[in-house]
Amino acid sequence: SALVIRKLKASQAEAEAIEALRVGVGSAWEELGRKIKQGRADGKFTDEERAELRAFALEKAKEVAKGAGLKLLTTMGKERVVSIISRIVNREKANAPTKPHE
Repeated sequence: SALVIRKLKASQAEAEAIEALRVGVGSAWEELGRKIKQGRADGKFTDEERAELRAFALEKAKEVAKGAGLKLLTTMGKERVVSIISRIVNREKANAPTKPHE
């Protein structure tokens, strides 16, 4: 039915948007985050730095997204974007190898 097709297209668009955000988060870490974190004794980001990293990730995501995924990214509310980015970051942290103790 048309409803099923619409829902499938919506979930495909969301999957594309999330994948683009994954790429954006990776770029934000490589281009900004790693340098900031290395310059910190405590290794923590400030709220302003987190906001800057999220904005950077979203812009990079918009650069790589296409079609329905890009359309969704441009219309998604800030809270939704922050939520998705937070989940991506938490998943990356959970999967990151731990540093051996020095």
